[in-house]
Amino acid sequence: MILVALCIWTGEAVHSNSAAVDWRGVRTEHMRKHHSTCSLDTAWGTGQLWGTQRIQSVQPMGFEHWNDEPQHLFVSESAKFAMCIMEKNGCTTWYTALNKLATGNMANNSVNYKLARDTFNPVAAWNVFSDPQAMRVVVVRDPLERLLSAFLSKCYQGDFENCIFGTDPANQRLSFSSVLTLFSNNGNDATALNPHFQLQSRHCELKERIQEYTHISFMTKNGFDDQSICILKEAGLDRLNDQGDGTPVFGAATNQAVSEDEQVSFLKKFYTQDAASTLVQIYQEDYETFHIPQPWWIAQATGEWFHVSPFDVLGQPGALIDEVP
Repeated sequence: MILVALCIWTGEAVHSNSAAVDWRGVRTEHMRKHHSTCSLDTAWGTGQLWGTQRIQSVQPMGFEHWNDEPQHLFVSESAKFAMCIMEKNGCTTWYTALNKLATGNMANNSVNYKLARDTFNPVAAWNVFSDPQAMRVVVVRDPLERLLSAFLSKCYQGDFENCIFGTDPANQRLSFSSVLTLFSNNGNDATALNPHFQLQSRHCELKERIQEYTHISFMTKNGFDDQSICILKEAGLDRLNDQGDGTPVFGAATNQAVSEDEQVSFLKKFYTQDAASTLVQIYQEDYETFHIPQPWWIAQATGEWFHVSPFDVLGQPGALIDEVP
């Protein structure tokens, strides 16, 4: 289980001293800057998404119909802040921080996954999305990385009620290749799956509403903490980054020894080149909606674990993987 504990970044941030890997295969000071500095001024829409970028936002549509189909949109009118919170995109850490804002208790470190739905108000949402001084944030992630993270944490680690294959014990030892088989059987449709596997663009109606937000953040293993801290500072909410004893909510990472290179090596073993290319097409709406760069490592994927159950190559899930969101 050491390999899983070290190499699969399943949603919480992990720091490393190694250089960041550009998804196009180039190590650059530009990428290192995104990981280490607090700059949210790069304009989104002029190129590929990196770090956290500022969106030239437009007037919002209404939110009245969201009472019938609640979304994971957290809104605080008093704080002039809103965030579309997605499964597998650091939602545990963000819900921990935002629960402090909602309850007013800075020592409250509990996670309430129903927080956004329980507190949503369409009038407050309209006011925050109409306010030019408000900050409205969405965090997105490379779809292939997110898909593997969801598969391992929900179909291998033990949260089987959220597994894409359901809770049948016979499905609990399936290989990652079974995901591609499922898509083949459902017409390659990722629009209406369990939210951990669903297109990110179908959360919070982002396909149509991404330009109503002011900031979009690209979740990477080494950059998640820093970018989240930047977002809180920009929103004037950096007080939320405290567990009540001086320990930060963002930045208290586990598995600090693993590098981003090691994570990419892990991805290459689970994906074949053909499978990765097919899944890029299935999740193409995400890549296009958010301007996410396609993974550079696809051409180097070896896929030796693609047809093998994780139980056979990784053993039984260990304690460290239990901390996934």
